[in-house]
Amino acid sequence: MPALSYSRNMSGQAESSGQQNAAPGHGSPVSCDNRFDASYVVGCPQADDTLCTDGFTIEHQISTLRQVAERHERQIEALSADKHQHCDNLANVYGQLEKVLEKLRLPSLTTLDGKAALQSSMFASSSSGSTALAGDDTTGCAVDIHADDPPWFSQKRSANEKLGELLHQHRDQVYDVLVDYRKQIDKNARETKRRLDTLERSLAHLQSDMKELHQLVRVSEEAREAEESRAKDEMRLLAKQQEAQRVALGRVADERVEKVQQCCDILSVSVAQLREETDMIKQQQEHTEKELGRQMRSIVDTEQQFAEVLERQSHSIAQLETQDSLEGAFHEVKDWLSDLEKRMVSRGELLQWTESLQQEINTRWHASGPLKSTADTSSPL
Repeated sequence: MPALSYSRNMSGQAESSGQQNAAPGHGSPVSCDNRFDASYVVGCPQADDTLCTDGFTIEHQISTLRQVAERHERQIEALSADKHQHCDNLANVYGQLEKVLEKLRLPSLTTLDGKAALQSSMFASSSSGSTALAGDDTTGCAVDIHADDPPWFSQKRSANEKLGELLHQHRDQVYDVLVDYRKQIDKNARETKRRLDTLERSLAHLQSDMKELHQLVRVSEEAREAEESRAKDEMRLLAKQQEAQRVALGRVADERVEKVQQCCDILSVSVAQLREETDMIKQQQEHTEKELGRQMRSIVDTEQQFAEVLERQSHSIAQLETQDSLEGAFHEVKDWLSDLEKRMVSRGELLQWTESLQQEINTRWHASGPLKSTADTSSPL
């Protein structure tokens, strides 16, 4: 019975592994709990808060969710492969036992009253065997009906009898093993279905979160495109404004250059006129100095002549006083002298007039604007 021993070992391992898997998580599989990262469970507020508070970008969240989805898919495939393999092994063992029961012509265990039929058949076979033995004893005729059978048939019959005895001895154990396997298969099927439902719900949450993130990405992309278009419009407007300002500044600069050129031309003309007027003033000053020198010499000569005339007149007056009364002549000479004194320029007035003329020449010499030509100064005499 190697298949039966293997099935019992597998059943014991499955029960122990099922108990170990159910202990930590109250019925949740250990492999699922160990392989799943709690920080990546979709729909968990802590995971969302962590993603939000850490400042991760939407692209990073999408890549993380894709990794989690791929991890869940791999785990689903691994769990499905493991559970299917275990269920296939149990199904193979169960099929082998069914074949053994069919060979022994026993009722199948898949029926609801399999155990009752098995027990009744076992008891019927045992009772029939005991009845046959009792009948032989009562008749006292120990007749062997298979005495003429070949040796291999007798060996087969003895083997069948031994197998029947073993099955009769271990019928309860075989049935318990089969029932345990059926329970284990159902339990594993339910657990696998529960895990698959959990993973499907997780995948549904992941898909919903992926849709939300795709929506957020689309909204952010639209906002970014709108911001880029607005920035481009602002840049174009700013470029137009800068170009207009540059053109205006260039126009103003050209106008200012023209004005500066005009001012330079005016200054050049003014400087030329100033030079001409300065030369003219220098010539006038030289001429005035010469004229003043001549007038000074003329005044000095006139004073000397007046002094000589006065001296001669004083001598004449003295002679006339000695000769006759000269009151009328004296008054006439006095009037003539007073008139001459009024018409004659004093030396102080002449010097003052010369200084004022020199100051006026210096003032016009240092003036910045164009100077008007001064009128020729006439002699006071």
